[in-house]
Amino acid sequence: HRATLEVDRPKKLGYLPLALEQAAAYIEQQGEEFGFLDYLNLYEQAAIDLLREGVLGTTEYPDPVSMTWLSTGKKLTPGGRAILRLCSLYAETPITIQTLIHGVEILREHALIFSNELQPDPKTNAEVWVRKQIGNLRAYSMIRLAGQSFSLHPLLQTVEFLTQSEEERRQSWSAAVALLCTYLPPVLWKDDCREAWN
Repeated sequence: HRATLEVDRPKKLGYLPLALEQAAAYIEQQGEEFGFLDYLNLYEQAAIDLLREGVLGTTEYPDPVSMTWLSTGKKLTPGGRAILRLCSLYAETPITIQTLIHGVEILREHALIFSNELQPDPKTNAEVWVRKQIGNLRAYSMIRLAGQSFSLHPLLQTVEFLTQSEEERRQSWSAAVALLCTYLPPVLWKDDCREAWN
């Protein structure tokens, strides 16, 4: 039997047709006693294994979710890969393009991980460089653009995170925090009221 998916359950897989088809085929292979909730529970425990799993019975897509995204990732610019890597560590909320523009030096430095070539001269306009990377990510459907912000698909975030080594994660976390700090307002102590509280 084909798995019957309740309306809110596909949200866990980001409504991605490839992931839903892969889940349905996996569920069907497991037999009648294994349902979508069982799959989601297993997904919570072993996401990367399931996303790598090629399941017989999927008809539209030749590769599993993780392989599809990883092969697309190889086509991205180094700057696009850096944005993808760092932003995959943030919450599933929109990220402003201004955040990237403010942290362009961190992005350019992180892009060196994906290429031996030097990134553009620091004199290159930050906004032009960032928007070029955003355009590259959008061209490959790696982000959803909404005005002056964008978001990543939650499964893409999962694949990006789980396919990194521990060392890569440490480097990425450090750079992702530094990127946010370039955009956050500085702490101002001019309104420090601690003296008045004593």
